[in-house]
Amino acid sequence: MALIVTARVLALALPAALLPLLVGGCGGEAQEARTVTVEKQVTVTQQPVASHHRRKRSTAGKGTTRANAFVDCDSNIQAKAATTTCPFAENVFWSYWNSGESSSPLHVWSPAAQASFATTCDSDGAQVLCTTSDGAGIKFFQSAVDRYSQSQADAYASTHDLGPDPSEDTPNTDSAPDDGGGGGDCQGYDPCIPPGGDVDCAGGSGDGPRYVEGPVEVTGSDPYDLDRDGDGVGCDQ
Repeated sequence: MALIVTARVLALALPAALLPLLVGGCGGEAQEARTVTVEKQVTVTQQPVASHHRRKRSTAGKGTTRANAFVDCDSNIQAKAATTTCPFAENVFWSYWNSGESSSPLHVWSPAAQASFATTCDSDGAQVLCTTSDGAGIKFFQSAVDRYSQSQADAYASTHDLGPDPSEDTPNTDSAPDDGGGGGDCQGYDPCIPPGGDVDCAGGSGDGPRYVEGPVEVTGSDPYDLDRDGDGVGCDQ
């Protein structure tokens, strides 16, 4: 921007050579000294004032993780960032498959916390979402569950920390309880013979309906009369 400034210069003092021209005049009359005003125009260029205010760069989200973000543990399983470890997420997957895709809370072991957490899983047919009450989150594909096999489950269980007893929620009921042959449910036999129908020695003349291979140590009352010679060992002949 250019500003026009008018400067007035007053000629108050003149050179001595000009004084006779001003003093001498026609007819010898004294001439009056005059003041001469000279006007000049001076152009002043005004430079723009530099601004000290710079636009601040947005730092929103820089160096932070979204609260609901998930990270990949493998090609199928994801864990909620900052709240869930991948070993726990993988145990959740194993437990969900091992439970038969149960919608009931699963007690899943966390290797990091060394404790079990009640975990609820829901499937929409394409993806399974599992959560805990303390904010953990796990996601995996339903197709991954469908492709999983017993051999994969067994291999995982043999190489990962699933807790003190990973199958305690699904106890094996195929085998009879064993109290060491001292009585109770084993009725004083070792190996254990649980209560039930009559028991005879295999290969003998008894009609069962149950049979036992000897020898059998008898430490109790011998309700099935397996130790007929009284030496403490049944079905030894």
